[in-house]
Amino acid sequence: MQVVIDTNVLISALLWKGKLVSLYHLINQGKIILCFSKTTLDELITVIHYPHIITKARKEKINLKEVVKTLISNSILVHPREIPKVIEKDPFDNNFLAAALSSGAYFIISGDKHLLKIKEFKGIPIIAPKEFLRKYFKNAKN
Repeated sequence: MQVVIDTNVLISALLWKGKLVSLYHLINQGKIILCFSKTTLDELITVIHYPHIITKARKEKINLKEVVKTLISNSILVHPREIPKVIEKDPFDNNFLAAALSSGAYFIISGDKHLLKIKEFKGIPIIAPKEFLRKYFKNAKN
């Protein structure tokens, strides 16, 4: 199942204990396949270099570079021809819409209020991570 996961949700799944770690396990098991555009992937790489993210990763004994390398090797990289202009208040979020449309993703998984507010983009549901796990992976293990 191909999905686009926004950066904040992906970072939470990698670093913070709790329900979202199930997303990371589903990715590692090949049950969901991440879809990135160059722009969304660049954002992920930028964010993992933030000092507070590096500090958290060290505390949790997580090698972020290796984790991201694994994520990327099991992902689809798409090259959207155009970026929709749907979300005005946070235009960067339109990159997630473009990645989802270009990749044929089944879902956009996000905690971002701008994305969640539109609920669906060209037939692609936009869903909160906990709702996604509850509805589609009821037995996902932490």
